[in-house]
Amino acid sequence: MPTDLTAIDLATLNAVQGVIVAALRNQCCQWEQQSIDAAADGRLSNALMLENWAFAADLLAGVVSTEVSSLFGQALNA
Repeated sequence: MPTDLTAIDLATLNAVQGVIVAALRNQCCQWEQQSIDAAADGRLSNALMLENWAFAADLLAGVVSTEVSSLFGQALNA
């Protein structure tokens, strides 16, 4: 974590947040669809694994969004 928050370009930070969160949410949707497909094919173990991965990706997207927003706020107050 940078110690000099005044040097952070807020537009870049905002863009990075958008790209990372969008990529994670996209991957989440892909895994959810693959889970549905696997369940329909009777591959229940694979379906559960993919559903767990989707949940983890969705959770991670939320964490990344929160942490980058926090950093953005700190940089504004620096």
